[in-house]
Amino acid sequence: ATIVDLLGKMDLVISGFIRGRIIIAFILGVVLSIAYLIVGVPMPLLVGFIIGILSVVPYVSLIGIPITIGLMLIHVHENALGEPTWREAWWWEFGGPLLAYFLAQTLDDYVLTPRIQGKSTGMDTPTILFASLAGGILGGLYGVLLAIPVAACIKILLHELFWPNFKAWAEGRQKDFLPFSRD
Repeated sequence: ATIVDLLGKMDLVISGFIRGRIIIAFILGVVLSIAYLIVGVPMPLLVGFIIGILSVVPYVSLIGIPITIGLMLIHVHENALGEPTWREAWWWEFGGPLLAYFLAQTLDDYVLTPRIQGKSTGMDTPTILFASLAGGILGGLYGVLLAIPVAACIKILLHELFWPNFKAWAEGRQKDFLPFSRD
């Protein structure tokens, strides 16, 4: 494999990763918009899609939680006339948007990201989950953001460079690659 071939394969994986993140953000925007409509958040389409767009970068969509709760508080207290309903109760103002966000984020983390990113990068679900966790531990927010494309590029390097040499050595077609002598 030439350098150009390797870089071409890595380019395909990285562009697939970016496309996958955009698809996930759109799906998450739709899911959050529907959930916020059910919960009663004002302007659910706008809020849902803004949080969906923010989810392109992991954990940045958390900014949307206080904004959503604030919108609920403003909306409920503007419209409160007489005895409050269950949708105007304090626990629903906080719990409704949190529950909707938690369910959408769980769908993203355990279903959408592994499946869509798996197809776009050629990695299986456990590898994606492990890469995301390892990236978060080693590099924090930047590690989570870069974990999947870096893992996919490492997979390409191992598959194209290391594995053929190791296989040739194991079959006896190549001499030992370690500089140890048997003296």
